[in-house]
Amino acid sequence: VTDRDGILGQNFAIGLRDMKNINPGADAFVTAGDNTEFGTENEMEAFFGILRDGNPLEEQGKIMVALGNHDVRGPSEYWEDVPTGNGWWRTIYPLYMKHNADYMPHTGGKTYFDYWVKGYHMIILNPEESPKDTAYLTEEQLLWLEEKLSENEDLSRPSFVFVHQALNGTHWRSDWFNGF
Repeated sequence: VTDRDGILGQNFAIGLRDMKNINPGADAFVTAGDNTEFGTENEMEAFFGILRDGNPLEEQGKIMVALGNHDVRGPSEYWEDVPTGNGWWRTIYPLYMKHNADYMPHTGGKTYFDYWVKGYHMIILNPEESPKDTAYLTEEQLLWLEEKLSENEDLSRPSFVFVHQALNGTHWRSDWFNGF
């Protein structure tokens, strides 16, 4: 979503309305990132405003918003392919934490979080820096993921892990752009 009244914003609002009409009893809504083009304040406000106004879930439902490379990399003058050092992170991190606060549990300032929905473990991984085309996941986040995957493990119920980019070695393109 680049702006609330543009075609992308209108389509997002229509999509949310359709979801609510098709499945008004849905338990979760998840985005896997690229919610905006550049992660600017106006774009973040537009995306989360449309989501708030068109929430497709009942009160108990869980909304989970992950960040994609478009959300974190910033305008082109900030694009870098290196995992750390992109100055846009200082802009996008507080915007995401502010706007996503209503949808995520207290994380102690971490961008990643999890929820249990009807006995299924839903895990959101998020970048912790702003490289152009990779998901920069710290060792701390990966250890947290390992711990979460074993939490109340039930082999008959899968855990769902959401991250915008594929993790290394999971498909033929997953190691492109310095890996994820």
